[in-house]
Amino acid sequence: MFSDKVSFSDSALGTFSYTNTITRKSLDIPLTYRSNGDDGSYFEIGPFVSISQSTEGKSVGASVDVSKSFASMNYGAIMGFGQYVGINDKFGFMLGLRFGYTINDVIEASDRGKTGSPIYTQKKDVDKFKYEQSHPLFALVVMEFNFDLGYTVSAKCGKSTKFLLF
Repeated sequence: MFSDKVSFSDSALGTFSYTNTITRKSLDIPLTYRSNGDDGSYFEIGPFVSISQSTEGKSVGASVDVSKSFASMNYGAIMGFGQYVGINDKFGFMLGLRFGYTINDVIEASDRGKTGSPIYTQKKDVDKFKYEQSHPLFALVVMEFNFDLGYTVSAKCGKSTKFLLF
């Protein structure tokens, strides 16, 4: 959810402010490389694709359709780390943090120059607005539950490897 308080002055209208609120739901698909440490810690890094599912906005108390103002697909990078907390030998629980940054501008190219686009900032000492690119940064708390079906084991001679089920 983006929330943006806008204040400006106009010689005819005077000074006033209002709040824009944009709620956006998306499906994020990460593809990460994960390194597990011997102490139960992990580190992950990789790209993600975010597919927009719905976007709605409110400005000055009225609902505004801004769904076409946002790019339907975004690309970014994520990085995370965490720790195995544990439950038992079959079930595992991990707790961590994941940070992400959207690389492309989330505003649709056709809407970037239009007045009334979802994201504008006011120039200092000027009563005009200008467009600023939007690259959301996010932080997530990650809880992961694992169920182990079995383990791979190898003989001491190293000639055969087996998968043992529980």
